[in-house]
Amino acid sequence: MASPSPFDRLRLEGGLCPFPGWGLLRVSGGDRERFLHSQLTSDLRALGDGDSQLSALLDVSGRLQSVFFLHRRPDSFLLLAPEELLSATQEALETRIIADDVAIEMVGGGDMRLALGPLALEVLPRLPHERSIPLTIYAQRGFVTWDDTALSIPPVEASLLEPLGLLSGLPRWGVNVREGQLVNETVLMSTAVSRDKGCYLGQETVAKIDTRRGAAYASMLLRVANSIADPAGQDFEVAGRRGGRVLAAAEWQGETLLEVLLFRDFRVPGRLLVCTLDDGAVLEARVGELPALHPPEPADLAAEIWRSAVARFAADDEDAAIALLEAAIVVCPEFGDAYESLGVIRGRRGELDLGIELMQRLADADPHSVMAHANLSRFYAQLGRIEEAEDELQLASAAAVRGRRKPIDHDESARPEGEEAERVRREALLRRVLEVDPDDAVANFGLGEILLEKGSHEEAAAHFERAIASDPSHSAAYLALGVALKGVGRHAAADQTWRRGIEIAAGHGDLGVAEAIQTRLNAPDCGVSSGELAG
Repeated sequence: MASPSPFDRLRLEGGLCPFPGWGLLRVSGGDRERFLHSQLTSDLRALGDGDSQLSALLDVSGRLQSVFFLHRRPDSFLLLAPEELLSATQEALETRIIADDVAIEMVGGGDMRLALGPLALEVLPRLPHERSIPLTIYAQRGFVTWDDTALSIPPVEASLLEPLGLLSGLPRWGVNVREGQLVNETVLMSTAVSRDKGCYLGQETVAKIDTRRGAAYASMLLRVANSIADPAGQDFEVAGRRGGRVLAAAEWQGETLLEVLLFRDFRVPGRLLVCTLDDGAVLEARVGELPALHPPEPADLAAEIWRSAVARFAADDEDAAIALLEAAIVVCPEFGDAYESLGVIRGRRGELDLGIELMQRLADADPHSVMAHANLSRFYAQLGRIEEAEDELQLASAAAVRGRRKPIDHDESARPEGEEAERVRREALLRRVLEVDPDDAVANFGLGEILLEKGSHEEAAAHFERAIASDPSHSAAYLALGVALKGVGRHAAADQTWRRGIEIAAGHGDLGVAEAIQTRLNAPDCGVSSGELAG
């Protein structure tokens, strides 16, 4: 069995490391929630007790003053911020308190440690809650603590944190986020700014930039194809035009990653750029979005941990398998396979009481689980508890019968006919519009979509071409025309159309269309759905 990589060990097991350079502010008082909600970029009213979220403090023009993790407690909020920002953050908030019952104070945190991964989640409930903060960071769930309790968690591989911070969009003050920077330029727009909450200081400017073409320069990822010296801090050009600036660099799984402030015309995920740095070095890089790495869904992570546990069990490493299965349950308490596997192992070891406890927990989570009741029957029989064993066997049989029943959706057979009728109606309507105005761009595009769905690529192409002739800025028509041209074997013409479409889309801020076109160029044999065209 191959040894897991350091990243796999962190994800599937966990890791512990020092967390220097961070400090704490406490916000208390009867008006604390209303006050903070009106000042910060995140939606703290969606924050449950004991939870944390990334947030930022802006000035009236939408420029950064501070960034921190916000943690809700029953009687207060804690702000976990870079130490160099504590005084300025406290002062900025206090100047905005007007007749509010709000108090802000620095609190000593001591030497902080960061624990990540499933082992961290298992340990957290046993720590003093007043000396720890749960949070998601480096695309992992975990906690920060300033308690001196010994933690049985292996150390994090030191080489992991820099690339994980870059890929997960971690704000690093003075590196990728700076005082006075427009928040629209930063990765915080994806990680710390709520587009749904009400007003906060600077929100009007942020929304205005966001709903137009976005910031002229914004944080993006470049995956570099060739090896280069560390380019952090250098400006670069693309095709003789200013492209942006390199903010940070890291090595990850055999490639060089750059976080850059990238000009809007080049912010098309998947696009290949040739960049010339200030020092004359030339690099080829593929554009990506940030964050590029997200915390896994609990059920997905639990399934991956469970698969690793099964592999350890097959390799006769039973103790490691047990530890992993227990971690899977901590990560996702509803993940039934972990209860079942762990219960079976406990039963094999003669630990029948533990096996019964696990199967009862599985039955509580899923009363119709065949394996929960079947294993309970077996364990009770081994303990001589025959009546209980027979009861569980009957429940297992009933669950097995129930699982074989398949409900019928009586509307399923009618749905395709309804969709086809609607398509025929739309096609007739659009053709009538074009009889009146053959150059109507919207009608030509809509009819082209329908023809493309029907496989009439040549006729569809003609309508997309007429739509572009009437409205050269109709970026979605370039995407659709390329698909139609591919359908009739005109591959070179399709690629040329798509390349022109990227320029049009990027120039008009239609980045979703530009990304879809770039995906087609990267994989030219791929098709496209009508939903993508409409988007």
